[in-house]
Amino acid sequence: NSRSHSQLAGKKQSSSAKLTGLEGPYAYPLLQSYKPAAVGGVVDGMPRYPSLSSGGMLRGFDYLGTIVFAVSGSITAGSCGLDVFGASIVGTITAIGGGTVRDSIILHKQPFWVNEVEYLYMAFFAAFLSFFAWPHIPNNTKLVKDENGGEGYALWLGDALGVSTFAIVGAMNACRMCVHPGLAVVAGTVTATFGGLARD
Repeated sequence: NSRSHSQLAGKKQSSSAKLTGLEGPYAYPLLQSYKPAAVGGVVDGMPRYPSLSSGGMLRGFDYLGTIVFAVSGSITAGSCGLDVFGASIVGTITAIGGGTVRDSIILHKQPFWVNEVEYLYMAFFAAFLSFFAWPHIPNNTKLVKDENGGEGYALWLGDALGVSTFAIVGAMNACRMCVHPGLAVVAGTVTATFGGLARD
């Protein structure tokens, strides 16, 4: 009796698996009838942490973009007169806000940083440290800080890499949720830009 019960449970599980787009150990609810992004039957995705694979390098750029966005948000908030707490919150929102809007509103699932909590820590501590470090960086170094006290070339480059990576990752997340390809473009755009929109 227990054997037949386990077989029945296995059938139910296999049938429910057809209703999800899979990424490694995670299963996403099927929002639409479009197939998840896949090459040769393998659903696309990134490893949890950076590595030398193509997906791992994309994850590394995603980390870099998160840190640069947090730094940029904290600098902007500090220059507008916010204290360390306000600057840290604004920096964190800048870094993870786009992905949060994508997940919560467009893809109807919990925000990515609930499972990948390292993004939340990374963003907050980068914003927190930037608030104290930025005033001590000399203005004549164009690499980090320009002569007017604004962001230098390195931060602009990091920002550009972050925007492009966030757009790719956002579109990938939408494709894994089996939504319309046009909506995947919207999800990528929102991921890349809505953190900065919330900051401003």
